[in-house]
Parts: sequence; structure tokens; C-alpha cells
Amino acid sequence: MLEAALTLARQGVAVFPVGPDKAPRTPRGFYDATTTLKQIRAWDWTDGMIGHPPEKGVVIIDVDPRNGGEKTMGLFPALPRTRTTKTRSDGRHYWLTVDPSLEMRGKLGPGVDVKRAGKGYVVIPPSPGYSYVVNGRMAKAPQWLIDELVVQTSFEPGAVATSPRYFPFQTGSPYGEAALKNGLAELRDAGEGGRHETLNKVAFALGMLSAGGELDPDKTCAAILGVAVETGLDKADAVDVLRRGWFAGLKQPRSAPR
Repeated sequence: MLEAALTLARQGVAVFPVGPDKAPRTPRGFYDATTTLKQIRAWDWTDGMIGHPPEKGVVIIDVDPRNGGEKTMGLFPALPRTRTTKTRSDGRHYWLTVDPSLEMRGKLGPGVDVKRAGKGYVVIPPSPGYSYVVNGRMAKAPQWLIDELVVQTSFEPGAVATSPRYFPFQTGSPYGEAALKNGLAELRDAGEGGRHETLNKVAFALGMLSAGGELDPDKTCAAILGVAVETGLDKADAVDVLRRGWFAGLKQPRSAPR
């Protein structure tokens, strides 16, 4: 694999080693991918495979038939003919070009992941079990796929119906600010498997207080979203969860007890 990795690097393809279990063998995972030959030679390639993170402007549609990927793809129009690799589990990687400024979801549906710049990696040929089905140029992502995957990464919380109980230079009333502090702490402490649920819960509770005039909606939502991303949530996914929780909370205004 070392010689294959060096050949790819000379062609401008950033690579890094992964083990037979596809786990990275570098300290920072796919963030260490490089075309520097000296570094590539220094890594351990014994019984390994070649990992590659998508570049900016490229998305890889990862279809896993074991988890229903083919059924998911059957719900949409066919992808254009493009560079395609076969995986060792008989899945497919479809390589497509996109506008690099777009923020995209990490999943199209069950069994279909979306790898994009800074958000994951794939194993590439000639790693054992991986081969090209179509080895050529990448096609442009079709508009239907863009429509399905592109999401908003900013959030407009809306205006407060109740008169604010705080000054314009404040984030909220003393009661509201204390609730915000506690909510952000709860979100930071949430375990990896419970971050979405905690984000929804915090957004709901603080949305109630914002509707009751205790919190500035713009400052509060910016703070919630900032911590959500800080804890490792994908920004686009975090916006979706925040939106649902926040607007549900706005329907049930709550103010500080007298």
C-alpha cells in the first residue's frame, strides 16, 4: 500500500493510512491526510488501506446496501454517470462536484452517507476490496441532490411577542441569563449520544423564556448554536434541531415567577 499511496500523492491526491477496520492510523485521523512523500513513508502501512478525505467542491455519496442504501437511492432519480468505486462490502462511492460554499447534510437517508470536505473520509483503490467501476471525471451533482442535501446554517429566531424584561445591551433578565447559563452548561455536558435530544430540550426551555420576555432571541440562539457546534454537532443538523425546539417553546411563553 505504501507504493500505491506514494503514487497517488504524486498525482496530488491527499492520503493517510487506515487499518483493516478502516480506523485511522494517524494522530488526527483524516485531518493528517497529505501529499508529502516523506510523511507518507513515515507512517505504518502494514496490512493497511488508503484513506482519502474529499477535497473542497467534492462530495462522495456512500451507498451501503447492508443498511438499506439501495432502497434509499431507489426513491430518487438516478445519479449521472460519474467516477464510482466499489467497496469491499459491495457498496458504491459516487464522486460528484458541488459548489464548495454549500453546507450539506451528512446523510441522504438510511444507508446513504454524504462525505464532504472536513466531514469524513473514504477508503480508495487500490486498497484491498476496493476498485473502480467508473474511473474517470466527476460529474456535477444534479439539482435534485443539491435540493435534498443543502440546509440552512443560520437561524432567525423571530421577534419576541412579550415586552422585554431586560435592557437592549443585555442578553436577558437576571432570571433569563441564569437559565441560559444553565442550559449551555447542560448542552456542554451532554454525552455524544444525547446531544441532539439535549439541544432540543434546551432550545425548547429557552424559547419559552424568550417568548415570556426573559431572553433576547437573537443573542440566545447564537449562544445555543455556538455551543452545539463546539460540542461536535454538525452545524446544519444543529440548526434543524434548534429550530424545532425553539419554535415549540415560543408557543408556551414562560416568565420569571413573581
